[in-house]
Amino acid sequence: IVYHVTGLRLEEPYDAAPCATRSSRWALVSASACSAPTAFDTAATRDALVAALTETSDAENPFVRDITLTPSQLDACDAADSAFVDSVDGGLVSVVVDAAGACYQHVHPDAYSVRDATRWVSEHDGNPVATAPGSD
Repeated sequence: IVYHVTGLRLEEPYDAAPCATRSSRWALVSASACSAPTAFDTAATRDALVAALTETSDAENPFVRDITLTPSQLDACDAADSAFVDSVDGGLVSVVVDAAGACYQHVHPDAYSVRDATRWVSEHDGNPVATAPGSD
């Protein structure tokens, strides 16, 4: 039994802006331009992320792109850009950018990873609440 992982939040220890680390994962939101791309403080930050998304060797993956910023892209990309910070709680915001004619969103590094759960399913007796009579 194989599953892909979704719904993972960008919280500690994965709450780093994509400019704070060399590598990050981006999910395809739309095959066309974003309806509301993130407004960055500087064009250099946006441009560095767009360049990395466009130049990645992972471009053939239809669901996600894993990028690694080059040293010059890392220098241009500002991890302190206010676009990365939620104005309400100060947490990391999942930014959205247009790249290569498509819309991408920064996601958890394990989003869409595939896991083999065959052994776990065969050894796990299930959640008692979920397997109780009358539960959906």
